[in-house]
Amino acid sequence: MAESRFTPDEAARRAIDADLRLDGEDPATDLVEDAVHWVKVYSELLAFKEHLLELSASDIGAMSELDARFDAATDEVLLEHQAARYRRRLAEWKQRLGALTATGSALPVRSSR
Repeated sequence: MAESRFTPDEAARRAIDADLRLDGEDPATDLVEDAVHWVKVYSELLAFKEHLLELSASDIGAMSELDARFDAATDEVLLEHQAARYRRRLAEWKQRLGALTATGSALPVRSSR
């Protein structure tokens, strides 16, 4: 498993931070390609969290120990919170992309990434 960049406490704080933005994310960007990038990123993150939630829901019922079910239910709450944040961010970036593309073709584009 890859080494974590965060301590468990930092990871827990990040998991519940509703205002957390990803590194490099600038909601005020005027670049269409940035908005497209973040729509893709949040679409992928949301799909991943929804997949984990589906697995969690199907596996929790099969657990025999009450403690294990409780722990898994705690994980599920965190996953749901993260998925909700990703849904909000995805909606924000889709809205930003729509605003940028509605202004026409004279949009700034980064020359090299």
